[in-house]
Amino acid sequence: MMIIDKQGRIAGKVSVIDLALLIILLGLAAGFLYRQFSVTKTVQLANAKFYVTLAVEPVREYSIDAIAVEDVFYEQYATQSMGKVVAIDKLEAKEIIKKTNGEPLYVSMEDKYRLLITLECSGIVRDTGYFVNGNTQLSEGSDLRVQSNKVFCAARVETISETI
Repeated sequence: MMIIDKQGRIAGKVSVIDLALLIILLGLAAGFLYRQFSVTKTVQLANAKFYVTLAVEPVREYSIDAIAVEDVFYEQYATQSMGKVVAIDKLEAKEIIKKTNGEPLYVSMEDKYRLLITLECSGIVRDTGYFVNGNTQLSEGSDLRVQSNKVFCAARVETISETI
């Protein structure tokens, strides 16, 4: 006795195609219900303290002199502060030039520096990221414009950590 007959029915009653469609529809329905009614656990720490290191380059000496520890930094046009400066590191700025054979070469830039500014921030820490001022998400590698009372500059987020 054959399980599938010549008309493609199982035991002469149910079509194989109908059975396959029914299984697919049940799978889609189960996936939809799982996504709609499953509980996701979101870890969130409000008013958490974390440290953000911003890289600013190339910067001249007079811009570095205008930034001091305890200065407050804001994101461009924001009214709430991002945080206060807890550390400033001045490094030599370098640029990449190509040799005649196409090989890259790092060369020091005269009278310009790479500035690393570490801010102590207060905000929300979630498993999805760090948030300052309630809705501004910070992530490593992101670019933003920051300002203090004396300096306005473009910066890149180098590191974010919960300790210095």
